[in-house]
Amino acid sequence: MYKRQTWNRAILTDGSVPASATAVIYNPLQGTNGTFYAFIRRHGLYSSTDGEHFAPVTTLPIAGLAPANCPTASNATTCLIYRGEFAVVPGRNEMYVWVVDVQPDANGNPVPADEGIWQTLNGGSGNGGTSWTQIPDNGITNCGDSAFGPDSGCGVEQGWYNLALAAIPNGAGETDVYAGAVNLYKCSLQPGQQPPNTACTQGDWINLTHVYGCDPLAAPAHVHPDQHAIAFMVVGDTAPGYFAHDGGISRTLDGYSGLTTGSCSGTNQFDSLSQTLGSMTQFVSVSVHPTSADILLGGAQNNGCLLYTSRCV
Repeated sequence: MYKRQTWNRAILTDGSVPASATAVIYNPLQGTNGTFYAFIRRHGLYSSTDGEHFAPVTTLPIAGLAPANCPTASNATTCLIYRGEFAVVPGRNEMYVWVVDVQPDANGNPVPADEGIWQTLNGGSGNGGTSWTQIPDNGITNCGDSAFGPDSGCGVEQGWYNLALAAIPNGAGETDVYAGAVNLYKCSLQPGQQPPNTACTQGDWINLTHVYGCDPLAAPAHVHPDQHAIAFMVVGDTAPGYFAHDGGISRTLDGYSGLTTGSCSGTNQFDSLSQTLGSMTQFVSVSVHPTSADILLGGAQNNGCLLYTSRCV
């Protein structure tokens, strides 16, 4: 196995001022020796054939990433990307991106805007024409949950904080695309679909988790909200997958047959792998018992309240 002995900071060849790289991915089937891609906050989409020198991609998924909107000398908010995510389909030159922008509201609070999920079958290189196709996000923006008001947790409500994307070939010759925001969503696509036939074969994206919907709450899955990472493998005719979120890690033993419903009356096959991850809990408040210093009550961020006594030690 080759081990890199030294690390060098990657260079943006257009001279853009430093900014956050929100995601990086490698597509082994694009170009002679593969191509790296990176989303740079407030500067756009870049690619590299050596992993060190990144140049702006000239054919872009959204007009808001055009050079006129993304000056190299500043991190201008006119460049409509605060965060982007990638997914490359194993064994295919097929890539997906999800772009989210964030602008402050009148009170200075961040308000995310969904700039869309897009597909390219040629690495965004152009090949003589438009190389990006938008995948309609019906079912994500209107996910059907209303526990805390209309469309609770739908869309990219917290896209500046939680965003994830994955794509795998499925057994039916399609591509299964998974999008993680507050909820987890799934869309199956025929390979090489062209507009206007780029909708999911299920119709809308299906909401696999309904974390703020159904009765009881999150009935189809009982998966914690706020998704941060998705990883799949294909093993024979099954697709085991893992989902990292604010509550820890969930697993499916087969995304093909186990994750199929967006209905509150259905059941999706998720297992929790978080039972022993209590030490990872983020406490946002604690209170000491008024008469015993050995008893603490803690409020965990999005994970309820926990009681500690010295007898647990």
